[in-house]
Amino acid sequence: MASHPTCHFNTLPPSLFVTISSFLSLPDALHFSVTSKTAVPSMSSSPVALASTDHTWGYHTRLEGTSQLHDAERYSPYLWQNLPLASLATIHSVRITGKWRDQGWGNKKGMISVTKNGTPAPNDYSKWHPNVVCGLEPAPHDETSFTLTFTPDASATTYDIYCRVGGGGGHSLQVHSVSAVAYCHDLET
Repeated sequence: MASHPTCHFNTLPPSLFVTISSFLSLPDALHFSVTSKTAVPSMSSSPVALASTDHTWGYHTRLEGTSQLHDAERYSPYLWQNLPLASLATIHSVRITGKWRDQGWGNKKGMISVTKNGTPAPNDYSKWHPNVVCGLEPAPHDETSFTLTFTPDASATTYDIYCRVGGGGGHSLQVHSVSAVAYCHDLET
């Protein structure tokens, strides 16, 4: 009878587990990271320092840093802020949470999204570019919690959060209590 070499779970390289987890959703990757204390690299969470956690755009608000009011005919999104992600190589996922709502009546046009490599988010009624990594639309009339989750692309150089109010007059968008967390593989160097 031929003998076969044995391969034990704890002798596999940590990079293999990182590759396996790259195919998993964030909840599944977190569960996978605790399957073996000796073999599978654990995952940790790190807050992402956002420039702003609350903002309102709309027909009644002045644009930040200017005396200009929101243009009712503006159908394009606003670049809200950059997501400062450090070492993309070890990040499995980024989760952004917060609360949002629109003006509370009429048409729903608000949107929040994350894009990569300087690509702007879509205008009203436009197809989403492949560089939009996650997003939600339309914003609800009543305050609602939201969650956006994405896995950073190692070839991406930047990630930005965009918000779109919607054109046509009378629209507003409020986002607040926004936070971002990066879930990283804890690899020994």
